[in-house]
Amino acid sequence: ELEPVTINTEYGSIVSGYMKVGSKQHPLPWGSSIKNGRFYWTPMLGYNGNYEIIVITLDKKRNNRKIKIIFKIKPKFNK
Repeated sequence: ELEPVTINTEYGSIVSGYMKVGSKQHPLPWGSSIKNGRFYWTPMLGYNGNYEIIVITLDKKRNNRKIKIIFKIKPKFNK
């Protein structure tokens, strides 16, 4: 298990998101969630490489914005 991540934005509450692979949208990765306007993820063993996550925020004026987050996961131990 890798370190947990919490993302909060200055652009408003995170209300939804997806994982982007190439040009396709996929559900958020296993082990992630959106609660109380924040994105949480604890990548599990076997997660390796780059992960492009798009979160959608909503501000007080009901404007939404897409924010791209790139996670670069590397093995802790190289043999």
